[in-house]
Amino acid sequence: MLLKADLFSTLFIDIRGEVVRVVQGKTMDENLNFTVDKFGSVILPGHLGPHADSRLIAENAARLEDFLAESGMKAKRVIAGLGHTGVITRNVRVPKMSPGDLDNMMKLNINDYLPVSPEDYAFDYKVLDEIEEDGSEFLDLMVAAVSHDQAERCYSLLEQAGLRPVVFDVLPNMLHRLFGHLANRDIMVLDGGSDGTSLAVFKGKTLFVYADIPFAVKPAGENDLSVLAGEMRGYLDYFSSRNFGKTVDNITILGELAVLPGIDEMEELIGSIPITVSLSQAGDFSFKGKANNFHELAAVYAGNLGLMMRECKFRPTASVPVSPGMELSSGSRVMGA
Repeated sequence: MLLKADLFSTLFIDIRGEVVRVVQGKTMDENLNFTVDKFGSVILPGHLGPHADSRLIAENAARLEDFLAESGMKAKRVIAGLGHTGVITRNVRVPKMSPGDLDNMMKLNINDYLPVSPEDYAFDYKVLDEIEEDGSEFLDLMVAAVSHDQAERCYSLLEQAGLRPVVFDVLPNMLHRLFGHLANRDIMVLDGGSDGTSLAVFKGKTLFVYADIPFAVKPAGENDLSVLAGEMRGYLDYFSSRNFGKTVDNITILGELAVLPGIDEMEELIGSIPITVSLSQAGDFSFKGKANNFHELAAVYAGNLGLMMRECKFRPTASVPVSPGMELSSGSRVMGA
């Protein structure tokens, strides 16, 4: 039987290949308070990659359904995040125009910004900032695409688990909600797990670069952090070369990387840039609800928290228009506000 609290709660589900991170709670309020009642992670029988057939999706859905029941998570409404690798992202600057004109232009000219076919990929965009340069006004956009097959596999997983997904988001946008409101800070964010590691660099409100890097967390094995440090240095050098020698102000470690033994030693491998293994750089967040120990693992569930900010009233960039999101054939949306 569903209790009243379950009816008004939402499942914020971050899908990471074989690992699914789940938080049951409510949208963050305007005072940066997150309500978390239950949370946990489950390893599915198989990866939701291109080789996942209907049988594997059904097995994954059954395992997810069992996990939710075992964890006492009874909410059915889902805001889902595609947190695994394979999301194609670009940062684009276009002349300022009305939201309607922008939407029409992006639909007609998406191939100018992303090397994808609209027949094979669902794409979306988000206005990150308004820029004035040489007397002209521009919009900085985040443009992202995910394959229809990938999105449909995730939709089928949730639907077969008895859930009601209302929207899909992508990890770059989930991270942007956490860090994109810091107008005067340049931050490198790494969110890693067993599926791989995603790296994002935010230059103020703008996503400077987003990439999947070849470093997967091995919970029971050796994790060579020098490999991760080498990848990071490459992107730090690129950022510095494009910003007159300036480097980022901070490096923030999230996801399963945040609880990896030895991750605190990364600062010795990188140099003088401060490294934070928490969400302290994102804002003065506070956590309430029945899950009293959630704050200890909040960095692991950063993607879920980005999903929890999706419908909140906290809008540090409220003057900037945001697209409503492109519908998939399932009726769910990618990105959006």
